[in-house]
Amino acid sequence: MEVRKTLHSHILFAALLTAFLGFSYAVQAQQDWKATVGGQSADMSKQAVAFLPNELWIHAGDSITWTFASGDIHTVTFLTVGQVYPFDQSLGCPPVTPSGLPFDGSSCVSSAPLTLGQTYQVIFPTAGNYEIVCLVHGQMFGTIHVLDTTLPLPHDQAYYDKQAKQQLQALLRRRGPPAAACTTSQLDREHVLRQDYASNRSRDRRCRRDRRHGRRTAVVFPGALR
Repeated sequence: MEVRKTLHSHILFAALLTAFLGFSYAVQAQQDWKATVGGQSADMSKQAVAFLPNELWIHAGDSITWTFASGDIHTVTFLTVGQVYPFDQSLGCPPVTPSGLPFDGSSCVSSAPLTLGQTYQVIFPTAGNYEIVCLVHGQMFGTIHVLDTTLPLPHDQAYYDKQAKQQLQALLRRRGPPAAACTTSQLDREHVLRQDYASNRSRDRRCRRDRRHGRRTAVVFPGALR
């Protein structure tokens, strides 16, 4: 009888330990990635109108927290497929939605116009390719690639931090009005695999021209990446 009780206790302990380890793994697998919105020179004379970096690969269930790094106002906005581009940024997508909501392409999410030091978070529960836009600046957009959790990610946070700094420096070195660079998703029809912010000005202009004429990249492409 005593042996049976001891065996039962050991089995119960093992089950609880397995459940705890599984829960811990699930929590750790939910990563909150960091990115920035806009940027400016030290003397604030130049503004970078871009999401930095403007392309990220994450896992389904992960979130991204954007920190606004410019005195200029911007929004973090994800529209649904076919949605008319909002003209009043103060109303959001509409509406303005709280930070920390999920986006899966079924309904839009959008921050209010935010500025230096403020943050906004979006959770991505479903795999797919999602376009991020700024309602204040029509040429400012990027792409979030959400992969199934069984697939490996190509980059880590340190890579994106470095890339964001490089993109910011390249944009601030440009002469003339600020401009956002196109992401690979907007340029893939031209078979462009990489971006060179110092030399791809003609591609940048084509991408912005497409946007002015309403040829926007779809917000979400469910399923595997191309």
